Amino acid sequence: MVIYKNRKVATNSAIPAL
Repeated sequence: MVIYKNRKVATNSAIPAL
């Protein structure tokens, strides 16, 4: 569960970063 949440946060952060 922690990995899933971490992955979602990383993706959300990567989208605006691009």
